[in-house]
Amino acid sequence: MNPPSFAALLLRLRKAESIGTITREADPKNHLYVTYQYVVDGRTYSEVGYAPNRMETRLGEQVRVCYFPAHPQAATIASDKEQLGYLKIGLLSG
Repeated sequence: MNPPSFAALLLRLRKAESIGTITREADPKNHLYVTYQYVVDGRTYSEVGYAPNRMETRLGEQVRVCYFPAHPQAATIASDKEQLGYLKIGLLSG
């Protein structure tokens, strides 16, 4: 039996969502890079990344967080369109 293709594995990945809160406003050197926290199954995680759609965000603002259920520490606040763009870039560069 052949192993599944990379594309087939990507299609099997499932993501989950949570509501996160901006905990540190944008870095002065890069005004769109923020820190956010979110809770999954009672455990709090903290991540750093670009604001959704590269828009300004404020301390305490709520954002949608997408994460992998098997590894909730792997998360992003990028929009679905941005995530698809990152995936395409990754596939083309690989």
